[in-house]
Amino acid sequence: MQNRIFSWVAVLILLALPLLLIVSGQTTRQRGASPLIAKPEATHSHPAESTQRMARRLQQLSEQIDIKTVLWGANERRVILWKERLAKAPDWKAQLPAEFFLAEAFLQDGQNEECLRRLDHMESLGRKNGAAFSPKDRQDMRMTRVQAHMRIGETQNCCAEHNGDSCLMPLQGQAIYQHQEGPRLAIHLLEEQLAEFPKDATARWLLNIAYMTKGEYPENVPPQWLIDPKVFEYEYDIKRFPEIAPAAGLDTLGLSGGAIVDDFDGDTFRAVYTVRFAKAVYVLHAFQKKSKRGTATPRTELDMIERRLKRAQEDYERWSRNELPESR
Repeated sequence: MQNRIFSWVAVLILLALPLLLIVSGQTTRQRGASPLIAKPEATHSHPAESTQRMARRLQQLSEQIDIKTVLWGANERRVILWKERLAKAPDWKAQLPAEFFLAEAFLQDGQNEECLRRLDHMESLGRKNGAAFSPKDRQDMRMTRVQAHMRIGETQNCCAEHNGDSCLMPLQGQAIYQHQEGPRLAIHLLEEQLAEFPKDATARWLLNIAYMTKGEYPENVPPQWLIDPKVFEYEYDIKRFPEIAPAAGLDTLGLSGGAIVDDFDGDTFRAVYTVRFAKAVYVLHAFQKKSKRGTATPRTELDMIERRLKRAQEDYERWSRNELPESR
């Protein structure tokens, strides 16, 4: 079984923007068509034609992704693919790798509990038929379980009970998990992993983070795997920046961010700013970035993004209350 496990942190970083762009191209959902973009400055009724063309193009690209070779995005399609391959597997030897890749697809699609169930079934199938998993197989399965348990913990705590301390490193105060089963199970698996593969840097890092989520870092981390707390210190005190969105009434759960594409000739950047709500993604701005001060975004562009962010939130809230047509 080839290694298909990516670093947990790296996966989050690499997948975030492509997934946001793919979702932004979706035109339908269970309740009908979702809003795709923030309205242009010129009108409150319809997106600009150029933005509509971009949304259609993103949708087309999403549908054209070859999920057999592209390892990110379109995860729901990848789940279907591996379900079909599992159903066609002629014997248990072919079923084992299909089960693993299906579990991995569920993980990438955010179906963490289903991922764990598929791994349980895979290991049960292997025991029933006397299969001997290689050290590499055990590592892959174990670390996939770790990711699922860590994500369950994040969902139950950082997402469901988000607060001003959530996700600020090092975790402390209200960032400590109230629901600790996810990291507790992850810790057990990570200590098994490090006992077998003591040089696994990813497992060591996640072990320290898991203990941190339980409020037990650094005192309860096994000394041989402890990451020195000095790693989380800075050369100068930059202070903590607690999130004030909930207190300000801007506590919609979602993602926002941007990307800059540079051709490295030093004269221009291409920037895209997005915001994601529970069931929709808005493209706030896409523009050529020419700054007189290096990579700084001009104030006029930031002002426009801020206006469109407010408008996007208002639009989404109206749509959620069914005050706007489902198909627009």
